[in-house]
Amino acid sequence: MSNKETSTRKLIVNDNLPTLYADSVRISHRNDGMNYLSFRSNLPDYNMEQVRLMICDDDLTRIIDIICKIIDYFPEKPTKK
Repeated sequence: MSNKETSTRKLIVNDNLPTLYADSVRISHRNDGMNYLSFRSNLPDYNMEQVRLMICDDDLTRIIDIICKIIDYFPEKPTKK
């Protein structure tokens, strides 16, 4: 999809979605290029899962790149031992 197509697409906003706070995220990578993300919050007596989602490698990489730019953190790939 080109930038022109992206910029002209209509965005539908669901005002009924809650904004959730998450303390952690767990990611499981699958062999088919999909990733399972589970966002969790720490409560006094237990941990509560807030959101689950599936996302493809390309979209997850794009999201991680944006987050790294926003918080000015660019991790390096670990060296193989």
